[in-house]
Amino acid sequence: MRKSIAIFGVSCLLTAYCLLPTSTFAADKTAKLEDENKVLKQKIARLEKMISQPTSTLDKGTQLPDGKAGKDTWIQGNLYPDGDAGVKDVRKGKTFYSNSWEQKTGDTLLPIEGGLIKTGQTTPYVNYDDGWYKKGLAFDFTDNLDGTITDNNTGLMWAKDGTGVGCMGGATFTWATAIDTCNNLTCATYTDWRLPNVRELQSIADYGRDNPAIDPIFINTQSNNYWSSTTYHNITSYAWLVTFGSGTVYSSRKTNGYYVRAVRGSQ
Repeated sequence: MRKSIAIFGVSCLLTAYCLLPTSTFAADKTAKLEDENKVLKQKIARLEKMISQPTSTLDKGTQLPDGKAGKDTWIQGNLYPDGDAGVKDVRKGKTFYSNSWEQKTGDTLLPIEGGLIKTGQTTPYVNYDDGWYKKGLAFDFTDNLDGTITDNNTGLMWAKDGTGVGCMGGATFTWATAIDTCNNLTCATYTDWRLPNVRELQSIADYGRDNPAIDPIFINTQSNNYWSSTTYHNITSYAWLVTFGSGTVYSSRKTNGYYVRAVRGSQ
């Protein structure tokens, strides 16, 4: 008898359940989908806001707003879907977070968008020449207000004043003396200065200017020859230099006297 009553009770409950209007289930499902859609739209909005920020302002990477640590990482304006970006992927000195918010500091020479620096030429003289395309990263210098200039594209720090301490008062030196003088220099409290190599030195030449062919943030630059630390391999008594009258790169005998601009940083 008790078994029959129990079976009858279960049967009634199942019947009542089955008789509930289907609109109730549809409404519940619709509400759930709407909630999920709302959350998704919020994630998309946050991501779009991040993407809209200039790379230069994203000094610290932020994990994507999916709440899944180590899945995706937003670093310096770039998305790394596998979350495995390392210190080699981020510009030197910039901080980012990846793999469950582990803090890392970048050490690459160039920003992660990569590429070479623009020549500075903006006037086209024929279709499809350098001035037509203007390809490359724009010059991006910061005056540190201590007699130094930081190139934000390369991470290099340069002496600012062509007649200041970092340029040896505007004096000229033989190649060997230029190397020794830069190596022993103290400027803006830094002591790790050196004579730049030829690629580094040419990186600040601006081919949209002349006399001098350099951004005017570098004051008192001579429209003349500046030594690099790079020897001309075919004739080792010569070394490469950049003339900042026009930005020309050529070699000269190491015993000649030319100007110097010290640099520090990079790898």
